[in-house]
Order: sequence, then C-alpha cells, then structure tokens
Amino acid sequence: MKFPDSWLNSLPRFCHLLGPIEDFLAEYSYDSADQIVLPSLCNGYIGLDTSEPWVFLDGIYCDEGVRSHRAAIPSPVNWLPIVEGEICILVHIQRYTGFDLYTSTFVSRARPHLLVRSVKAVFRDGGPFDIHFKPDKAIDWTSPDLQSTVDEINKFLCYSGEVYTMEDSKLLSEKDRVFVITEITPSFIEKGAVLTRTQSSLTYLSTFSRASRVDALEAFDKALLIQTSVYPDGLLEENAEAWLNRWSLARITIVTQAPQRWEENTSESDSNIRSSGSTDGRDFHLSRCLISAQYALLSNFPEYLPDRLIIPSLDGPEHSKECVFFGVCPSGLGRGNTEDDYMGHTFWDMDIWMLPWLNLFHPSLSQLALNYRYATLHNAELRAKREGYRGARFAWESARTGLETSPWDLSANLEIHVIANVSIAIQNWLCLNVTPNGYAWYVSKGRTILNSIAAFWASRLEFSAEKDAYVITGVMPPDEYCHSCDNSAYTNAAASLALSGPAVISRLFGQKVSAEQDIWENLSTKIWMPFDEKDGVMLEYEGYKSGTIVKQADTVLLSYPLMYEQSREAKIKMIEKYAAVTSDSGPAMTWAMFFISALEVGLIESAFGYFDRCLLYCKPPFYVWSEQLDEVGAKNFVTGLGGFLQAITNGLVGIRVITQYAENGQLEPVLTISPKMIGQFSKRIHCAEERSICTSLQVYGLAFAGRRIDIALDGFSRKIKFTLVSGEPLILSEGFDGVYKGVLKEYVELPLDSTFRLTPSKSF
Repeated sequence: MKFPDSWLNSLPRFCHLLGPIEDFLAEYSYDSADQIVLPSLCNGYIGLDTSEPWVFLDGIYCDEGVRSHRAAIPSPVNWLPIVEGEICILVHIQRYTGFDLYTSTFVSRARPHLLVRSVKAVFRDGGPFDIHFKPDKAIDWTSPDLQSTVDEINKFLCYSGEVYTMEDSKLLSEKDRVFVITEITPSFIEKGAVLTRTQSSLTYLSTFSRASRVDALEAFDKALLIQTSVYPDGLLEENAEAWLNRWSLARITIVTQAPQRWEENTSESDSNIRSSGSTDGRDFHLSRCLISAQYALLSNFPEYLPDRLIIPSLDGPEHSKECVFFGVCPSGLGRGNTEDDYMGHTFWDMDIWMLPWLNLFHPSLSQLALNYRYATLHNAELRAKREGYRGARFAWESARTGLETSPWDLSANLEIHVIANVSIAIQNWLCLNVTPNGYAWYVSKGRTILNSIAAFWASRLEFSAEKDAYVITGVMPPDEYCHSCDNSAYTNAAASLALSGPAVISRLFGQKVSAEQDIWENLSTKIWMPFDEKDGVMLEYEGYKSGTIVKQADTVLLSYPLMYEQSREAKIKMIEKYAAVTSDSGPAMTWAMFFISALEVGLIESAFGYFDRCLLYCKPPFYVWSEQLDEVGAKNFVTGLGGFLQAITNGLVGIRVITQYAENGQLEPVLTISPKMIGQFSKRIHCAEERSICTSLQVYGLAFAGRRIDIALDGFSRKIKFTLVSGEPLILSEGFDGVYKGVLKEYVELPLDSTFRLTPSKSF
C-alpha cells in the first residue's frame, strides 16, 4: 500500500505501539461500495459512517418518548471526487491513467468539534499538470429530524438545525439545536476544484456544536489557523498525536499463527458454521481484529470534554444535572437513527459488555459513562416511586433524559436486570480504583447510586413462605425469547450483587457500613435461585423446560461476569446445557461468554469452538462487527466487540477483580490472573490440552489501584512477566497456596502455567 506523505511521520510510532503496519491499516479493492461495511468515524462527540448521508452528535435526539432517536444532521462529506473524462473504480483511492486520487476523512480526537475531509492527487510521470474534480453528489442540507437553516458567509456554509420534537416536551421546554460550519459549500459542489502538481491537495474543514453557532465558529477558526498558518498537515498530526497518547497509555497486542493455520485449527464441530461464509478463516487475522476492536470502542468516548447539556428533572430545575456524555448505544455514535441501530439508545450493553474492558485500561473514560448514570439518577428514582418502589428504577433504554425510550413495552416494563447491571459496573470500576480519585467519585456520586439501586431491589423482592427465601417475579431475562418469567437466574444473581454492593464498597473505602446497607447485604444471601437439584444444573428461570431455544448468553453469565458461586460440575453442565440450545441468530457477544466460562472450568476443546463462533460476527478487512450472522440488525456492533475484548482479557489472560480481607482486617481489592490457551501450536490438532489461540500476548498499562502494569505472556518460553510502570509497589503472589510471594517494584518473571494475584502493598 502506498501511503500519503503526511502519514509517514506517525507510522513508525504507531508500529512501535501496535505492531506490524498491516495490523492496523487495511486496503481493499472492490467494484461497488455495497460490497463492504465501513467502520464508523467517531470521537465521542461526533459520529458518522462516510457512506451514509448523516452525522450524529452525542446527546442530540429527536422525537417523543419511545420514538426518540439520534437526530440526523446532514453530512458534508457524503461524497467522493470524480474527474470527468477518466474511467475509474469509485473507491477512496481512485486510480486514473495519469494520477491517483486519495480521499481522506477523519474526526479529530484532539478537537472534539472537528471533521476533516482532504483530497490529494499523486501525479505520475507523463500525467497532466492539473486536474479538475467535482463531488459525485450534492449535499442535501435538509433533515427529517431538524428544522434546517442554511446561510453562506465568507465562503463558508453555516447550518443550524432545531430538533422538531423533543423526547419529552414538558420536561425539555427548549428544543435542542445543532450548528455546523463547513467549507463544503453549494458553490464547491457545483464547480468543484483544481489540483495541480504544485498544489496537489486540498482540505475542507467542518465543525459541529450542540451549544451555539459561536461555539462552532470558534472551533472552526482555531482549526483553520492551524491549517493555514502552521503547516498543512497539522490537524492530521494533532489527531495522530492524540491517538498515540491514548494507545501509549494502555492497549493489548497479540501474536498468533499465520491465518491459514487458524483455519486448520478450527474445531471440526464448527465446520458447518465456517461454511456459511460469514467469516473466511484464511483471511482472518486475530491481531488485526484486536486492534480494530480497541479502536472502535475507544473512538466512542471523548478525549476532551466538550460542551454540556442539561438533563432536567421531573421534580424541577433544582434536581437537574449537567451532562457532557450520554453513553454508548449498541451500534456506537456513528449510527442511531433507525430501529436496527437501536435509535442511539443506551442499554445494559454499555454497563455489562463495553465497560468491563474499558475499566481495566481506560478508567477515566469509563467514568464518563458512569457520570451519565448519575445524571439520570433522579429521574430513575421518580420512576421507581411512581411504580410503587423505593430507590432508582433505571430505564431499559435511555437517551436524552434518562426516561424510558424502549419501543417494546415488554422490555421497558420487565427487563429490569439493567438496574442491577448499573450497580455491577460501578462496583467493578470502584474495585479497580481504590484511590483518592476513586474515593472522591464514590463519595460524590457512586455511593448515592449504589444505595438507591439496592433500595429498589429491597423493595422489589417478595418473600415466599413456600421457598423460605426471597423471589423476584414477573421479569424478562437477557434471553428475550422468554417474554416473562419468575426467578430468572441471571436477574436474581445480579440483584444479589446489587444488594450486597453498598456494604462491600463501603468497607473497601474504609467507611462504616450503615444499618440499611447491612440489611441489604443480609437480603442478598436469601434470594432463591432456580437450581435443579435432580440434574445438578442451574435453570434459566423457574419452570424452564430443557431444550427450549435461548436467544443469547443468559444463564452462562453466572460464571462470568457475575462470578456466582457454583461447583465446577454445575458450571460444566450449565455451559453444555445452554450452548446446545442457544440460537444461531443470536447477538455477537454470546459466544465470547461461553468461551470465558469454558476456559474457567478447563473445557479447552469447547472453548476453542466458542471462540471461533465469536469471530464469525466480525468482517474483514476492517474487522467491523455485526449483531447477527446474517448481517441484519445493528452494524458496527460495539456490544459484540466489547464481548470479544472480554474474551481476550478475562478469557485468555484470565483477569478477575475480587475483594479479600487483608491481615489488618481491611477489605482490599485483588486482581487475579489465570492465563489460558497461550502457547506454541500443537501439530496434534486433536490434542485438546495443547490447543492454543496465540503464541504471545502483551498487556500494556493495565490500571489497578492507581498503578499501571504491563503483563507479557510468552507461550514459547512459558513465562509471564509483570512490570510495574507507575505507582506504588504491589504484592504479587503465585498460586492460591502461595508458591511465590514477593513485592512487584520493577518487574518479576514467573512460570506461565499458574494463577497470580496482585494486591496493594498498603491499604487505601
């Protein structure tokens, strides 16, 4: 691949962080744009798919209640250049007889309001001196969601759009507005531009704001100053620098066998799935998939905090909260105005599927998502009160206000496990951040949310004299094929964690457990679970009939992430029982959870098959995830790649976050690591004990208790190396029986085949 000169300064640094250049840059030739799924371009404030006519801004929604969806803003970059009189394949790199035309688009990670489109000609010997190009289509500056106004001022186009209908017109008395300043003007669309051998590139800036036109103009002027007075590629280099800083902080890289060996090692039991054509194993590179997944998740979170919006309260302005970030929907910020893309709403997907990986590597970004839950807390409490409960009743789907926006009444009313999921996400973040910053957030926000959620579950429980335990009736489990049931195993186990969480976290930060927290913790131990004593296996819900098809990962989530205590035999039966009946048309994150759970109990052969099935939802060359195998449902399915990232960190690396009492009686966080399937590839394909997925894996910048840790896992030498990058020393022990125990001050190298524990060397 020939790269633009402007990339050359940054590429060696990206290679140093991410590995070979082919692991993070892809080239693909096609005859029609319909043949390929493009990744979204996002920076946590702006999001778009360049093949679509819309741009989306975080927090901007149109339509009332359950019809609420991301407001579609006309995209100034939904075009490609064409040159009259030449014949070419319409791609981002267009090859003509005398020159190549490069069209580059990026949203800046360094400047949240900025979208950049550039067109560059690379002339060949004997080619023309100059070329005239025009966009291949006009920009329609109207929107089905916005009352649009367009002005041309000083060679710039100024667009403003006012949302037609707000999510709740009584709650949101003022309509949200968006503002765009762009160099993509009607005159440019009509007349085009000229590239010459002396001026071979042109760059077009666009800025977006949800605050004001002044805000958009200010962002535009600052970007234009860099573009015109500093150096032409200054904005591109700023963007590269912002990404380099983020990658330098934390990442995972992996070394696998050649892609054709991956195909050879595929489990025979999954040959029928391979033949479906969803993923061609010979063309699939796990290292590329891993880099792409990390990029896609990170791109949905802002590097710099933009303007704020107010989330008003149904109780009046004194309870309103400012919010800078409105969560991540299943298909990310680049999509969200259709039902397939979940209309841009935030679900449990963010709390359970996306945040676990982010908590381990980029906790400051996770904190933004948790702040969204805090900003919507008061409206969640009012809903609980209206429905006759205490505490907070978070919506199954939420958007601009935190009020319920799910168009499906059954989910909106019955899929209440999301409430516990919010608590679990917060507990996980706090366990990893027993630091002054973590404590400050806990005191100002986290404790309030945890207590409110526990109060809800305490009021939602019913006591069954027959079972001599508390039950939870009338719910929809994660398996949405079951519209209503009593005592969903997942819901009950998650509710138990939500009830015990306030007391556990209080102890973790050295706080006194309140009387109410003590009551909740006691309740958490008395919730009935639908365990079949006869068959020795957990039922999905009370009355579940064996063989009933299940939509997605549900009961298996008890092993991970809930870490619900069961015997190894019960876990194996659970995995095998539900893997056999889980639908092939279920969502992408499902098989990652079966993979993690199977590794935990040593079902290596099954785990290999589950991992392979997980990857079928990911499409090269850009490694974009789809929700379903038949490519219906959400595109750029962030939930799916979130599950995949957990398969790496919590499966291959075997990371768990738990608590234990230290010798001084203080509860402390513990990071356990139990690597699996990292090693040389066996020539004996059917020898399960020697199955491996990667030969080495590097974890950089793992965040734990205010430290940053690198972990190198080498399958050839069978060694694991822990390096303390920053922060106070940690206690490192090997094996639960203390085969090795020492202090991690710089680095320690140990045999790979064991379990390791990291704990702070002194209490918070």
